[in-house]
Amino acid sequence: MASELYGEALKKAQQELADCDAAVDELERKRAKLRQTIVSLQSLMGVQVEQDQSLTDAILMTIRATPGYSRCSDVVRRLHDMGYRGHGRSVATILSRLAKTGQIVHDTSPDHATGYTWRTDTTKGERLEAKKTLAKKSGK
Repeated sequence: MASELYGEALKKAQQELADCDAAVDELERKRAKLRQTIVSLQSLMGVQVEQDQSLTDAILMTIRATPGYSRCSDVVRRLHDMGYRGHGRSVATILSRLAKTGQIVHDTSPDHATGYTWRTDTTKGERLEAKKTLAKKSGK
């Protein structure tokens, strides 16, 4: 009897923790997107902004702020909008390194394009299953 109650309490606590983690991830993504927007708008306005973060940090922020997958060219374009110029080859190298170290994921998107996405706690099998479900919903 007591172990059943503890089991139910454990499941409830685990679900609540998962919900909190999801909320934190969403808030961090929103925060990164807002930072990216602010830097881009400052650049468009001609406001001289010192790059207070490394190119690697800017790439991580860009990947985190973008839902789904981003190609290297997408990342370069977003960085250019933020005032980072002439870093195409460096971006490709950094993206590759970040994927090798597991900070981001290099994979194939549901539309079969190769790209990078923010690392989550989901496994590759779970991502594949999610892709299949998404493809079914979109009628592909």
